[in-house]
Amino acid sequence: MLHLHAAERIGPLARELAAILADPPSDPFAPEWIATPSVGVRRWLRLELARHLGGSSRGGDGVAANIVDAFPGTLRTLVLQAGRDGDEPDPWELVRLTWTVLEVLADAEQAGEPLAPVVAPGASAYSRARRLADLFDRYHLHRPEMVRGWAECAGDPLLPTAQRWQPELWRRVRARLAAPSPPERLPELLQRLRTGGLELPLPPRLSLFGAAVLPGGAGFGELAAAVASQRELHVFLLQPSLAAWRELRGGSAGRTGVASPVRSRSDDRTVDLLRHPLLRSWSGPTRETAVLVGDLVRSEPSTVVVHEPGPAAPVDTDTDTDHDTVATPTVLARLQDDIRANRAPTPLDHPDPGDRSVQVHATFGPARQVEALRDALLHLLAADPTLSEDDIVVLCPALDRFAPLIEAGLGPSAGRGVAAPPTGHAPALRYRLADRSLRASNPVAAALAALVDLAGGRFDATGVLDLLAQPAIRQRHGFTDDDLGRIADWVAETNVRWGLHPDQRARHGVPAVITANTWRAGVDRILLGVAVADDDPCFTLGDVVPLGAEADDAELVGRLADLLTNLVALDDATTSERPLEEWLALLRQVVRATLAAPADARWQEEEVERIFQQIEQDASTADGPCPVPLAFVDVCRLLTERLAPGRGRPDFFRGGITVTALDSLRAVPHRVVALLGMDQSAFTAPAAPADDLAALSPLLGDRDGRAEQRQAVLDAVLAAGDHLVVVRDGRDLRTNQEIPPAVVVAELLDVVAATVPRPAATDDPGAAASEPALEVHHPRQPFDDRCFTAGAVVPGRVWSFDRGAFAGAQARRARTAEAPPFLAHPLPAEPVGVIELADLHRMLANPVQSFLQDRLQLRLPEAEDALAVRLPVDVTGLDQWRVGDRLLTTLLEDGDPDRWQRLEEAVGTLPPGRLGREKAAQILTTGTTLRDAAWAAGVGTTPPVLEPVDVTLPDGTRIVGAVPCRLQGAVSGPSRVGFGKAKPKYRLAAWLDLMALVANDPERPWHSVAVYKAEKTITRAKVKYDQADVADLVPVGETASDRLASAHQGLAVVVDLWRRSRCEPLPLFPSLSPAVHAGRPSAKAWFEPPRPGWELGAGDRTDRWISVVYGRFDHPSLMDLAARPHDPEPDETAPAGRVHRYASYLWTTVDATADATVDVRRPSEAPT
Repeated sequence: MLHLHAAERIGPLARELAAILADPPSDPFAPEWIATPSVGVRRWLRLELARHLGGSSRGGDGVAANIVDAFPGTLRTLVLQAGRDGDEPDPWELVRLTWTVLEVLADAEQAGEPLAPVVAPGASAYSRARRLADLFDRYHLHRPEMVRGWAECAGDPLLPTAQRWQPELWRRVRARLAAPSPPERLPELLQRLRTGGLELPLPPRLSLFGAAVLPGGAGFGELAAAVASQRELHVFLLQPSLAAWRELRGGSAGRTGVASPVRSRSDDRTVDLLRHPLLRSWSGPTRETAVLVGDLVRSEPSTVVVHEPGPAAPVDTDTDTDHDTVATPTVLARLQDDIRANRAPTPLDHPDPGDRSVQVHATFGPARQVEALRDALLHLLAADPTLSEDDIVVLCPALDRFAPLIEAGLGPSAGRGVAAPPTGHAPALRYRLADRSLRASNPVAAALAALVDLAGGRFDATGVLDLLAQPAIRQRHGFTDDDLGRIADWVAETNVRWGLHPDQRARHGVPAVITANTWRAGVDRILLGVAVADDDPCFTLGDVVPLGAEADDAELVGRLADLLTNLVALDDATTSERPLEEWLALLRQVVRATLAAPADARWQEEEVERIFQQIEQDASTADGPCPVPLAFVDVCRLLTERLAPGRGRPDFFRGGITVTALDSLRAVPHRVVALLGMDQSAFTAPAAPADDLAALSPLLGDRDGRAEQRQAVLDAVLAAGDHLVVVRDGRDLRTNQEIPPAVVVAELLDVVAATVPRPAATDDPGAAASEPALEVHHPRQPFDDRCFTAGAVVPGRVWSFDRGAFAGAQARRARTAEAPPFLAHPLPAEPVGVIELADLHRMLANPVQSFLQDRLQLRLPEAEDALAVRLPVDVTGLDQWRVGDRLLTTLLEDGDPDRWQRLEEAVGTLPPGRLGREKAAQILTTGTTLRDAAWAAGVGTTPPVLEPVDVTLPDGTRIVGAVPCRLQGAVSGPSRVGFGKAKPKYRLAAWLDLMALVANDPERPWHSVAVYKAEKTITRAKVKYDQADVADLVPVGETASDRLASAHQGLAVVVDLWRRSRCEPLPLFPSLSPAVHAGRPSAKAWFEPPRPGWELGAGDRTDRWISVVYGRFDHPSLMDLAARPHDPEPDETAPAGRVHRYASYLWTTVDATADATVDVRRPSEAPT
C-alpha cells in the first residue's frame, strides 16, 4: 500500500514515522529504508527517531540504527537498476550521459555535420555536452512521453523548427549507447512490478520523509503506486497549510471523476483557493504537490491511503510551538497561524509594543549584515535564559559569499576553545558552518583548487603569493612565515608584476621581447645576486641585473624556483587540449610535486585521489575512457563541481548555532530562525535555456528554481518557534543610495504590517513615535554613536555588544572634546656630552619622529603599498624619484645614460616599449638639467670625500661625525643633489653640514650646495620642463673668528633643539615651520585633502609620526597652541604661540648664520 502522510510541521511527521518503525517487520534483521531531501534533515531525523524510540516512558534513550539512507530520487534509480542485467552502472545516468553526448558531438563535427544550433559562442565542448545532457535528463524525468516518441522516430508537430535537432541528437546518443532510455524501460518495469515479475533490492518497508514536493513531479504517482504493490511505502509530505491541502486535493480536478494525468501549469487555477498572500506567492511547489496528490488518490483509490493528523494531535514542546496555548499571540505566532489556516492576515487585537518575534534588519553591505545578526542573537540570548545557541539556526541563500564574513564577524567559535570573549570584542558565540566545501575542510584540495584557478591565467604577484601561503604548498616546500615575508620583499624589489616568463605572457598579448616584470626575471635577479657581489651597481650578466642577496638565501630561492618550474609545466599544458586521462595524469603529477599533507593527515591526499578516481569512473563510456580532447577549462569545471559546497563533511547538530544554506534544514524547527543575506541578488534564479523544451510548456510538478527558493523561505518562516530574524542590505555601501527590499522580504513586511496595525494619522503623535518600526535600519559604521545610545537603533535598548566598536565610538567622540596633551610635562633631560652629527640631521628632518623613535623607542608599522600587478605605463611619485636619483648618480660621475636606461628597462622600472623610451627621455632631460646645474655650482665628477668633524662647543658639548664633500675647484664643501622638489628640509640639511665644517675648520672657504628641482616648471611648445633650484650657502663672517662664532651660534641652537627633542615632541615641522617663519603659514603646509595620486592627502599632518602626536589638530587649533614656560623666547615680531616660537628660533638662526644664494636654472634642451 501507498501511505501518504501530510502535516504542517515536521515534528509530527517524525513522531508518526517513529510510531511506524516501532512496529518491527517480520524479519528482525531487515533494515529500514528512509529517503530524506537533504543531509541536514537526515541528521535531524536520526536524532528525533532515537528520542522517540527509547524504551523508557520519557523517551530519549533510543537508538536509530539499521537504517539505509537515501535521497528521494533514489527510488526511481533503484527500479531502473533492478531491470538491468549485472551490476554495470546505467549509461543514462547524468554524469555518464555527458561523456556520451560529448563523443557524439565530436563525431558529428569530425564528419562535417556539426549541430550548429547546439554550439554556443565561447562555450567549450564539455560545457555544451553537459548542458545538453542536463536537458535530456530533465526530459527523461518530466517529459517521458516526448522521449518515447523520439525513440519511435515519431514527429512532433508542436516542436519548433529551430529545435528539431534535439530529437536527432538524442537518437544518435541512444544509438551510441545501444540501450533503451529510462522513459522507454520504465513503463514495462512498472508493469512487471505490479504483476510481481520484478523483484526490488529493497526492504519490505520504505519511507520518503520530509519532502515538500513529489520527487519527479507528475510521474511519481505511477512509480509510487507500482512500488507500493510490492512494498509498504510511506510518503511523509510537509504542507504549509492542511486547510489549503484539503481544498486543493478536493477541488484540484475541477470536475468529478478521474483527473487528467498531465496538467499544464498555465491552465492551473488552484492558486485562487489560497487566501493568504504568502501562500499564494511562496507555496507554488507544495500547492502543485497537493493537486497531484488529489489526482493520484482519484486514479488509484484502492492503493493510496492518505493520513492526516486530527485536530487534537499532540504538540511536542521540544520541537514545535503550539500558538493556541499562548495567552497573547506574538506577531510571528499570528502570522504562522494565518498561513496554516489559509486565511488572510488578521490584525492582532492588542499587539505588544515590545514584541520582537519578527525582526527585519537593513544594513550597509554583507559585513554589517553579519554584525547586525550577531547583536540580534546576543540580545535574544540575553533576554531569555532558557534560550541557548543550540536553539538557533542561521539560513543563508548565498553561504559561499558570506562564509568568510561570518567567521570574521563572529570570530572564533566559543566551542573551539574560546571560553571568554577576547578583550575589546563582542561575546563569543558557539557556532558551526555546516555546509562547507572540500576546500574548507581539506587543505590539499584547497591548494589544488587554487592551482587550477591560477593556471592558464596571468600569474600576478599577489595570486602567486597567495598560492605560496596555502598550507599544502608550505608543507611540500617547507616555506615558513619568515620565508614568505622574504619572498614578498623579493617580489617588490625585483618589480615582479605578472607572467611566469615572456613566452607565457605573450599568450596574453604582451610581446615576448619585453622580459621584465616576470617571475623568471625576478628569480634570475635573485639567483645572480646570490652568486656575485653587488658592489658595482652597473654590473649585469646579459640582461640580468643582480639583486643584493645573502648566500643564505640560495636555498630559499632554490625552493621558490622549483615551485615556479612546476607552475610553468602546468601552465604550458593548459595551452592545448588533451583527453581526460592525460589531464588527470598531469594533475596527479602536479599534486605529487607541489602539494603535501602532514604525516598525520594523509587522508587529505587520499581524498583528492578519490576525486580523481571518481572523475575517471564517471567519464568511462561503453568504449572505455572518453577519448575526446578537453580544454583545461573543462577540467577546472570537473574539479570545481566536486569541491563545491555540500560535498564536504556535514557538520549538523554538534552543538552551537548552525549556519547553513537556505534549503539544508528546511522546515526543521528551531526556536530562532535567522535568514542572512536576504537580498534580491540571492533570489534571482537564472532563466531557463532557450532550447529547454520542457520550459516551453511547463507542467505541474516541473522543477522551478525561483519557486523552490520561495518555498524554502516559507518553510523557514514556519519553522521558527519564537523568533524570526531577517537581515538584508538597506543602503549601498559606497553611494548610500537606498536599496529596496527583495521581493520576498517586501511581501513579508506587507504581511507583518497587516498583522500589526499602525496608529492612525489622527492619533497621538507621541504614541505613534513609540511604536517599533517594522524594519531596523543600522548605521554605516559599527562604531557609530547610535549603536551605543539607548533607543537610537531599537526602542529602549543599546544595540551593539562590540566592546571594540564602543572604544572606537568613545575615541571618535573624544576628537571633538578637549584632549589632554601628548605629554603633560617634558621628560627629564639626559646628560649627553658627545652627539653624533647624524643624530642632529635626523632630529632636524623630523623632531617628532626623533623623540618617538630615539627617546621612547617607539616603532610604527611601515605603510606597505599593495603589490602592483599591472605592467607600468608611467613612472610617478616615489618610483620616479628612485629612478631619477639613480640617473643622477650616473650623470654626476659622467656615466653613460644609455647604460642607465638599459638597466632600468632590465629591472622593469620603466614602462615597456615606446612609453618607456618617452619616459626615460623625459627623466633624462630633467636629470641633465640638474647635473649641469650641479657642475656649474662646482660639484665634481669624482666620488665624495669624507671630511671628519670633531667640534667642541663653548658649553663643552662635542659633535663628531663626517661630512661627504664633493665641491671642487676654488671652494670646498658638501653638495646635495637630488631628483625631488626643492624643499626647506634639504636646505636645512645643507646648512647643518656647513655649520659643522666651519666650526671644525673656519679657515677654509666652505660652501654648501643643494641642487633640486625647482617648484615651478616652464612650458615651451606645449611641453613642460623642470628647472633646477641651486642654493649656495656660505657662512656669515669676514674673518675666520667671525665664521667660527656664527657656526658655534648655529650649532648651539641645533644642539639645544636636539636636547629639547629628547624630552618632548617639539612643534617643529618640516614644511609648516619654514612657512610660518616666512610669514606664509598656509593651511596646505599642514594638511591638504586627498586627491588622485595622494590617497592620504599632503602636508605635515599626513606624516605617520607627526600624526601620532599632532594628528588631532586642525591648522587653526595647532597655530593656537599656547607657549609653555620652557619654550624659546618669542621673537618681537612673531606671535607668542608654540609653533611660531620654535619656527622663529630655528629659522632665524639659519638666516643669521649663513647667506644663501638661490638661482633657478632652466634646462638647456628647452627652446627659448
